[in-house]
Amino acid sequence: MSWDLTRANVRAFLRKEHHPVMGFLVCFVFAFLLQLTTIGILIVLAGGVAGFLLKRAVKAVLITFAAGTLVWLTLFATIYLLNPAAFVTATILLSTILPAPQLVVSLVGGLLTGIGGQLGVIVANFVYPRGAEEVELTRAKPSAPIVPTEDLPRRRIIKRRRRRRT
Repeated sequence: MSWDLTRANVRAFLRKEHHPVMGFLVCFVFAFLLQLTTIGILIVLAGGVAGFLLKRAVKAVLITFAAGTLVWLTLFATIYLLNPAAFVTATILLSTILPAPQLVVSLVGGLLTGIGGQLGVIVANFVYPRGAEEVELTRAKPSAPIVPTEDLPRRRIIKRRRRRRT
């Protein structure tokens, strides 16, 4: 299988509308790598890159939210596998502040990634706006030929009787 990475093919790929699996994988991998830098807010950037690929607002928010939440759960699982004692200690200490610290942090991380996905959609729609050919496809076609108004027959004016009010 050959990969033809010419400029035209890359542009055609980026102009496509739907990349849900690609968006999820890019968001997951990019967010996981950015979280290893220990700068938590960079997860918004990962959502933005995935939203740029998805180009649909609702899909982008849902897919990036799911990927961001899964990234945080994967990070917690990795920490538990590497050092279970520190994980349990941190859970006990944080449970005095939050009811379920891992779940709350995962949901907040998913929310941040979803916001980044929405921002990526906005940027994608700004960079690649809908073209004129797509707009023409959605425009309604007239069923009858257009006739100039001076060629149309005149309507007769019908006088209607008024009812008497008593």
